[in-house]
Amino acid sequence: MGKYFRFVRSIFDTKYSCRDLVKSAEEVYAKHQREFPGLDPHSYLAQTWLAFKAAQGANPEDEDFKMASFTSTYLLACIPPDKCARALGIYILYKERPEDLQKLPDLLNEFNEVFIPVMEAQKNGRADELYQRYNPNMKKAGNGQA
Repeated sequence: MGKYFRFVRSIFDTKYSCRDLVKSAEEVYAKHQREFPGLDPHSYLAQTWLAFKAAQGANPEDEDFKMASFTSTYLLACIPPDKCARALGIYILYKERPEDLQKLPDLLNEFNEVFIPVMEAQKNGRADELYQRYNPNMKKAGNGQA
């Protein structure tokens, strides 16, 4: 009954649907952590992004699309692991529903708090250092874009 109620409420309440999307991103991330323990956060972020796009009709088996999932989440993987899944959910709102996100300044502020240091590190050429700190088992990804 809980998921059904969440779905119905999200249809009528924009702010709730935004918060539900962020919560869903956190839940999918956590699910991937449980199913594939021991991977770096970037792997879980990429899988979460891939799941979101697959729900929109994209083919999750397409190799180019799989690569895009890592490129699209690179800078988010520079956020501490305890905050990166939530940041991904807010980022998806920013990309998909910016007008709705503007109605939730607390989410915007939360995102800025964790993402501005990443942008500063990228500007200073230190994003790869952050990336490696949180994703030590991943090969150097280069300077991707979120």
